[in-house]
Amino acid sequence: MCIRDRKAQRAIAFANKVKLERELVALQEAQKTRLTEREARAKAEAEKARLDAEKKERELEGAKKAQREAEEREAAALSALRKLASGVRTEPRGLVITFAGAVLFASNGATLAPSARTRLDELAAVLQRDNPNAKLLVEGHTDNQGAHAHNASLAKARAEAVSSYLVKKGVAKDRVRSEGIGESRPIASNSSTEGRATNRRVEIVVEK
Repeated sequence: MCIRDRKAQRAIAFANKVKLERELVALQEAQKTRLTEREARAKAEAEKARLDAEKKERELEGAKKAQREAEEREAAALSALRKLASGVRTEPRGLVITFAGAVLFASNGATLAPSARTRLDELAAVLQRDNPNAKLLVEGHTDNQGAHAHNASLAKARAEAVSSYLVKKGVAKDRVRSEGIGESRPIASNSSTEGRATNRRVEIVVEK
């Protein structure tokens, strides 16, 4: 092989080396770029995850606070109702507020007593404050003494007297309805004076 051929081969080898070196540098730079981009994406994703977690924590704390406040309002409302009524209980149909018949009406009458108006004033205020959109069912109940028809009529008249008064005190008319149950739903034995007094009642159901 002549000198000229050997020089040509060296030139080709040198050119290949330079080309490979450049390609290697380019690959290395590309790899560095990809690593930098991955690191930047990972950092951005980590920051987003951190911000999302902080947001969820704030939302959770807000939800817990709202729940506590709602529970406190409910407890305060129940406490106020228990001071007004003969009894307060929860049933599947809603919150049942019971007033003894003797507290609201004279014997065998359907005209609200003065003391009844005071209690119903306070009840209306509590309901409008804590359950302004609630639907109310006012039920009149009697004992089993006397004629069935009379008891049904008396129960209806008492329920209507209470519901009408609540409407006068600001409860929306379309959210109150009344029903005369009469003697058909006793909660105590009618065989005793005490039991009959318990059965003579008005129940106001704050419906669910």
